[in-house]
Amino acid sequence: MKAGKRFLNPVKELLRRYEPEFVDSKDKVVIIDEIQESAEIYNRIREFTRSLESDFIVTGSS
Repeated sequence: MKAGKRFLNPVKELLRRYEPEFVDSKDKVVIIDEIQESAEIYNRIREFTRSLESDFIVTGSS
């Protein structure tokens, strides 16, 4: 990836880095476990839900 490249949907691009076959759809559920390990991700959950059709389940001990 070139420096400075911008994506139309950076959240979807992030998920594709973990799962290259990721397809955003209403019947997809993304589970984020141990959310307390990353304050940045925790603070961006609303952005995720606004950017994607998929549902999110967030878990952690906090």
